[in-house]
Amino acid sequence: MDAAAFVLDADSGKFGASKTARSANSVGVRTVKSYVGTATDTQILAVGKQRVLADTTLASSPNKAERAGWAASSKFVDLSWPSTSAR
Repeated sequence: MDAAAFVLDADSGKFGASKTARSANSVGVRTVKSYVGTATDTQILAVGKQRVLADTTLASSPNKAERAGWAASSKFVDLSWPSTSAR
């Protein structure tokens, strides 16, 4: 299975490109369009020619432990959420 191309960085609250995606395209993630709504924040992101729809509603939470997001295209879905110590 391939590594996800778009990965949420919990420290910054932004999506970044995986090493595989960066080496294949030699550029990082760029925002094509942002849609900021009342209940959700969505972006269209791109690395090279690959584009995804990403939900960034919780990605910029002031509490790093609550940052989460997803990115999806017609070929994959990447879910990112904070590590929990639940037992």
